[in-house]
Amino acid sequence: MEVSDLSNNNTFPSHAAEALEGGAAIPPTSGAGQGDALVGAPPSISDSWTYFKAHGTLPDLNQVLPALDHLVAGSSAMAGAVGGGTRGSVPLPLPRARVTDLYPVIVPDDTQASIPGMGADCGLPERFSKRLVICSGDPTHKHYEVGGSSCGKPTCPRHWETWGRRAADRGGRVLWGYKAASKGRHKPRHTILSEDDTSPLVLKRASFSDKANIRFFRKHFIRKALALGGTGGSIVVHLWRTNDMVPTWIEGSRRWDWVRSKGTAWRAYVDFSPHAHVTGYGFYQEPEPGDFSYRNLEHLDDRDAVESVLFYQLSHAPVGAGCNALTYWGCCQPGCLKVAVVNGKKQQWKEHVPVPCGTCGLPMVYADSREEYLRTRSCAVYIIVTPPPRKKKKKKTVGVAQHAD
Repeated sequence: MEVSDLSNNNTFPSHAAEALEGGAAIPPTSGAGQGDALVGAPPSISDSWTYFKAHGTLPDLNQVLPALDHLVAGSSAMAGAVGGGTRGSVPLPLPRARVTDLYPVIVPDDTQASIPGMGADCGLPERFSKRLVICSGDPTHKHYEVGGSSCGKPTCPRHWETWGRRAADRGGRVLWGYKAASKGRHKPRHTILSEDDTSPLVLKRASFSDKANIRFFRKHFIRKALALGGTGGSIVVHLWRTNDMVPTWIEGSRRWDWVRSKGTAWRAYVDFSPHAHVTGYGFYQEPEPGDFSYRNLEHLDDRDAVESVLFYQLSHAPVGAGCNALTYWGCCQPGCLKVAVVNGKKQQWKEHVPVPCGTCGLPMVYADSREEYLRTRSCAVYIIVTPPPRKKKKKKTVGVAQHAD
């Protein structure tokens, strides 16, 4: 369901779309009738949209919030007129004005991102048969299908997991390769860096496009990680967190699977809350009070743990805006960590490794032949290099004319 029609300058809040998802007809948004409650919005929305197209940002967030409150009030009145203010026998809650509700109004479609699997189907036919993989100890444990055709695109609803597992495999190769190259005893750690949702920075960046926010917060959190004592690793920027509209009994990664099942209305179930997942090395110090927060989740014991964490991070990372979801910084960036070359040949190869069951740890097998399932893993020998120093740009000096007395 489209929640915004900028061509006709008519907006329809995401909360109103959620209120009517049960099948109620949407009133007309032009002319006389019930839709008039949504049309007479303050002119700040259209003015801000014109300014946004010209300058790439809003003049002032405070100009849009009154218009947003007007739309929320209109959506509440419309829901009461259509369904009597109830969804069945449950009263409709009064929609709450959120910064996230600015998305359908001020962000153009070509700069919006989404979580993986929310794009159009690639239409690729299945030219290879799939095989079911089960636990060798208990078939009732987690099972899945392997094989088949895949386009490898992050936006495809059928094949986004293939993209995620390939990216996690490359990330595990780099992060674990640095540990072997540095001969370090310390294992990589998984850390979350975040900003306060009510901080002026977050409120200001809410008016920018997803593409601009991904680039900005990536640099922002890398600088914060370096200031804390981090030396390098991988970073995945997330722009959203699930809100209170997601059922509380759903936990972990299943919350994002539930949001993904809502299709194009998924933005109604998330809030704008930028944060970053950093997987890497270094000794982090406590930040200054009130600056920003970070949370050290766990140390990763082996490469399988690294790949599992990276796949979880990529499962709800913003994609489709022209930015990489997984990038490297510090000692793990391509300028500092390179694949070793011997006799003109890169030291990289592929190997087949068994896959343990996530519940009991026993090896996974094919259901039809009970043969052990082996997945392909990319490996490489890395060496640490010192990148050349960046050339500083010479500042142009403007001569000052001296006048004799």
